[in-house]
Amino acid sequence: QQLIEFYIKKCEELDRVQAKFRELQEEHNETLKENERLKEKIALSLQRMFGKRTESNKKIKEEPLNEAEKIAKKSKGGRTKDSKNFDVEFLEKNVTETTVLEPEEYNEIKNNSNIIHIGDDVSYKVKYKPASIEVHKYITKKYFDKENKRFYQAVKNDPFPHSICSASLAANVIANKFLYGLPYYRQSEVMMNDGLHLSRQDLCNFQLRTTEILKPFYVYLKKQLLNNSAHVINADETTLRVIETDKSKCYVWVYCTSFYNNPIYIYEYCKTRSRDNVTNFLNGYEGYLLTDGYNGYKNIAGITNAYCRAHARRKFVEILKTLTAEQQKESVSLKIVKLIDKLFVKEAQFKKNLYGPQKILEMRNEPEYIEVIDSIFKILKDTDPAKGSALENAFKYILDGEDGFRSFLSDGHIELSNNISERAIKPFVIARKNFLFSNTENGAESSLIYFSIQQTARANNLDPIKYIEKLINILGTKNTITDELLESLLPRNIKIK
Repeated sequence: QQLIEFYIKKCEELDRVQAKFRELQEEHNETLKENERLKEKIALSLQRMFGKRTESNKKIKEEPLNEAEKIAKKSKGGRTKDSKNFDVEFLEKNVTETTVLEPEEYNEIKNNSNIIHIGDDVSYKVKYKPASIEVHKYITKKYFDKENKRFYQAVKNDPFPHSICSASLAANVIANKFLYGLPYYRQSEVMMNDGLHLSRQDLCNFQLRTTEILKPFYVYLKKQLLNNSAHVINADETTLRVIETDKSKCYVWVYCTSFYNNPIYIYEYCKTRSRDNVTNFLNGYEGYLLTDGYNGYKNIAGITNAYCRAHARRKFVEILKTLTAEQQKESVSLKIVKLIDKLFVKEAQFKKNLYGPQKILEMRNEPEYIEVIDSIFKILKDTDPAKGSALENAFKYILDGEDGFRSFLSDGHIELSNNISERAIKPFVIARKNFLFSNTENGAESSLIYFSIQQTARANNLDPIKYIEKLINILGTKNTITDELLESLLPRNIKIK
């Protein structure tokens, strides 16, 4: 009996030891997993901070679009045979003075019949003159009828009454800031060097008056955007620091038309990143909204979400950049990237063949195309990534928005990526590096009204300075602004190239 009791006691002790061992082993495994997650986070952080800012990865063995690319000889570098570093046609059209250089011995040889002209060496020199300032003087005659007690005086139709500012000055000053990134205090210094004393406050006032003139056109552009014929809008957002506000970080949103409409870019200032901003802006719009996977774009009445595949691809590329070439071979991320790339290759072919939206829609619903999409989601649903890993986050990003990633199968107007809006937000981000912040919310709103019209003009291949100067001269001198007038001023109806 004692032996049995001893045996049972030892078995119980063994069970306790084994339970403790399993507990420690589980803790150890969790520690190892957490260690791997931390290593992954560090690798991703280092890649984002110090790695190349490109979504391509030379470690990934990608299939070329055609065999010619694979066997083509590498360029030896240097300038190719017919290349040039300037536009001769442009230079020739703008020649203001021509100088002919003869040899020193010309007077001795010019009458020699043995000397024949065998050709010319032609070169160009570009001389630069700083921007010129023209001052126009206006004398407004005043008359008084003593008998009838009546004054006579011409009425000046001026967008900037009681100011030395003109449409050309305002258009150039604001473009220097938002197109060329030259803050007002620097512009003020440049003008003072030329003898024109305009303070930074003067230039700010010119901008505020200009955007007051342009605001009806901005509102009309927004109306055109919300009623675009393709029923697709692209959107993106970025930050903006505004000094005189209670928020440490404010936001700028950009909304733009798709590939199939005349380009319209609308930038809007908002104090927060709340989805209410998107809801208010898109009030009354019914159609597709092509964006990244940010929750603020989701569940808006009348809107069908479409999500950018380039954003989804980017998450997997970032993971691949943290892996060795050997690890990449068995990586799920590599499989996903290659499948997404197949879709982009097919879409590029559609564009090359000049397919319209209806034809694109038909091609997207071909079995071969659908098979690629289904393969992506099959991999995502059949794979169990480590909890809390970057791979799990990348999977979740796509799976949570599956309907949005499939919606482009319903309409050929929808692109696979929202690169249009990403490219639209980039000029503002670049300009922001120069002016850094806005002092007030009114200043931020004013800036974005101007920026919207400037970028819309550029997207329509119009000279933004001349175009805005024209808008100022027309809108700033009208007592009544009608839709017919605004329609006539849309970029598609203007011929300022």
